[in-house]
Amino acid sequence: MSNKPRLTTALPSTPPYTHPHPRQIRSAFLFGTPIAHALGPAVHTTIWQQLGLPNEEWRFDLLDSTDTAECLRWLRDRESGCVGCSITMPNKVAMLELVDGLTEEARGVGALNTVFFRDDAESGGNKAVVKQGGGGGRDGRRRLIGANTDALGIRDAFLRVCPGLKQGPVDAGPSCHSALVLGAGGAARAAVYALWKLLGVQTIYVVNRDQEEARAMIESMVGNRIGAHLVFLDQAERVDAAFATPAGIDLVVGTVPDVDVISAGEKRAWGMVEEVLRSRSGGDGNKGTQANIRFVLDMAYAPSPRTRLLRLAEDHGWTTISGVDVLADICIAQNRLWCPELWQRKGKGSVEGVEDVVRVKLSEVLAQRSG
Repeated sequence: MSNKPRLTTALPSTPPYTHPHPRQIRSAFLFGTPIAHALGPAVHTTIWQQLGLPNEEWRFDLLDSTDTAECLRWLRDRESGCVGCSITMPNKVAMLELVDGLTEEARGVGALNTVFFRDDAESGGNKAVVKQGGGGGRDGRRRLIGANTDALGIRDAFLRVCPGLKQGPVDAGPSCHSALVLGAGGAARAAVYALWKLLGVQTIYVVNRDQEEARAMIESMVGNRIGAHLVFLDQAERVDAAFATPAGIDLVVGTVPDVDVISAGEKRAWGMVEEVLRSRSGGDGNKGTQANIRFVLDMAYAPSPRTRLLRLAEDHGWTTISGVDVLADICIAQNRLWCPELWQRKGKGSVEGVEDVVRVKLSEVLAQRSG
C-alpha cells in the first residue's frame, strides 16, 4: 500500500481547509492506515453534537497515511483550527518521539493514540511530562502533547461492569487478581499498563501468535519501569502453572483483530486462550464480587461486537465486555483532552448522558455495516 497521504473528510462533509471562514472552524483528524471504515469520525461527531456544537463549526478528517511529517503539518496548521488528532495503527509508536511532551499513560505504555495542544502553563495540570529541551519553538508556547486514552478506556470499561474490581493504583497496594493479554501490539501495551498501573494487577500473562514480538513487548515495558510480573505463555503447561497460583487468571483482555485463525502461531495462541477460559469456567455466577470475578474484555468490535473471543468466553461462563464500550470510553477521553473547556461546562449527569448516546450510535453504525 502506498504511503502517499489520502485525505478524506468525515462527517460533516465540508472539504478540509476550504470553508470561507476557516478561523471559525475547529477540527480534529484520525491518522493511520487503512482507516476508511474507522468508527472514530462518527463517534466524535456524535460527541460534538451532544455538547451542543453546530456541525458547520466542527469537522473531523481522515489522514490515511504513515507520513508523520504530514501529520505534524496538519497539527500545526493554524488555519485549520485543529484541536488535535487521534492516532491508530501503524503510527502509535512512530509519533512518540515527535511530540513535545507525553502524559504519564503514554510514557508508561510506550505508544500514543492521541495528540492534543497545551500551553506551557497548562501542561503540568494535565499530567504532561514535557521533554527536556521540549519543542513548542515552531509554535511558540503551543505544545503538542501525546496521550494514551486506550489505557483509560480499558480501565473505565472494567470498572463500569465491576466497580468492586478496583484496588486502587498499584502503588496503593497490589490486586488479588491475575490477568491474561492476547496480543503484543500497541493496544496490548495499553492493556498491560491499565491492568498494572490503574487496576493494581501484579501478574500478567501474555499470549501472542509471534513469540519474538511478545518477548520484545515484555522487554520494552519492563524497560519503561512497568513493575508487573510479565509472563509469556508459550505452551499449555504454563497455563496449568498459572492456575496453580492462588489468584489464577480472572481477567482477560483481547487486543487482536477478529479474523480467521489460520497460521500455526495463531492456532497455538488461541488454543492457550481457550484453555484459560475453560480452566476458569464454572462458579456460582455471582457477578461483581471480588471472589467471583471472571471478565473478558475484547477491544475488537468489527465485523461484529460479538467477537470470537467473547463467544468463547460466554460458552465458559465468563462475563464479557464489548469493544464498543471500550471505544466509547477511549473517544470520550480523547475529546476531553481536545476540548477541556467544553466538558468543564457539563455536569456529571450530562457527561453520562453523552456516554450513553455514543454507545447507541456505535451500535447503530455497526448494525448498518453488518447489513
